[in-house]
Amino acid sequence: MAKVLLGTSAGNGNGALRDWRGLLSLRLTVGPAAYIVLTVMVLQHPVLSNHAIVLTGDVFLGLSVAGLANALAFLGLALLYAWRRIVFHGLRYQAIVVVLLVTGIIGEFALSGAGEGMIVPMVAANVLSGVGLACLAVGQVRLFAGAPSRQAAANLLVGMFGAALAIALAAMLDPLLSLFACLLLVDVSFAALRVEGGRGAAARYGEKTPLAIPWKLVATLAVQGLSTGFVQKSVVLASQEGFFLAEGIAFVLAGLLALVFLWRLNRDFNHLLYVIAFPLLALGHLAMALVGETLGAVIVHEVGYRFIMFLSWMLAVWVIKHKDLSANWVWPCIMCAFVGGRVAGMACGTLLGSIGGADGAAAVQMIAVFAVLFSAL
Repeated sequence: MAKVLLGTSAGNGNGALRDWRGLLSLRLTVGPAAYIVLTVMVLQHPVLSNHAIVLTGDVFLGLSVAGLANALAFLGLALLYAWRRIVFHGLRYQAIVVVLLVTGIIGEFALSGAGEGMIVPMVAANVLSGVGLACLAVGQVRLFAGAPSRQAAANLLVGMFGAALAIALAAMLDPLLSLFACLLLVDVSFAALRVEGGRGAAARYGEKTPLAIPWKLVATLAVQGLSTGFVQKSVVLASQEGFFLAEGIAFVLAGLLALVFLWRLNRDFNHLLYVIAFPLLALGHLAMALVGETLGAVIVHEVGYRFIMFLSWMLAVWVIKHKDLSANWVWPCIMCAFVGGRVAGMACGTLLGSIGGADGAAAVQMIAVFAVLFSAL
């Protein structure tokens, strides 16, 4: 795992962000921020329709459809790259992905008030959203891989604070305004990618780079996804207002943690991930298992979750740069493991919860706590 602090040696002290004006870039800040908010609103905990939960009352089905589509899209992109070094990019490809996302989002909104007979169209809309978000994510990481590590970190940090504000505001919007907000975020996300083309971007496509897999990072995120999936299906049933408040606070606190530990205390990624982030996530799991899905417990869990998300982006950039790998290979492998693990965790939690009832659900959460703590060792 990376022992280098954002492209500087571990002994460089606090000078990593001396000149913010030279580091910040509008497209590197706004693009990831818009993508993060889209993921929260559409894929993980949707504002618009709650996916199939509204139609069936089945939380696992509602969350797993889009999540499974997202994981399979990442897997497909990785396999196409490994098979023929096929990399999708350019304005035509971006237009296709925009159509997928917009169709999926509008479909979810239009079907949100439909009856149970519309479950198939709703699932189809969820699939379109999941696939579109996967394609968008790879493009965003390509942009990051083409920027210096310090610049990528600074812009992602500022983007997380922007995402926190946007998520907090989302709780105040009615469904129709939420729809327009999502469509605006799609446009903002792809506006940042429109400058990606050109000969200077060819290195990021990685036609001749090796296919080495960062196994430690893949395994780490798979475990995190699995443990998060155990508890996510119960957390999502919290009130919409309370959830978005918790998400907004979590993004701010995770950004502050990154600012303190990376630049003030000069910690390396191993320390941050296994000594800080995973125990924090485990503490949130434990709090929810013991006191329920209170606002405080959910915030602790989400801070760990978002902090690991920040570290994952930066570790992916580090691996791509220092191991001479392609963003089109590394990021799909990493995210397929994480999202696939989360869906598997939700499936296991649903199965064990149905077998053991309320006590079984609590036991599942405790198992998730143990899995996270054990992996942090």
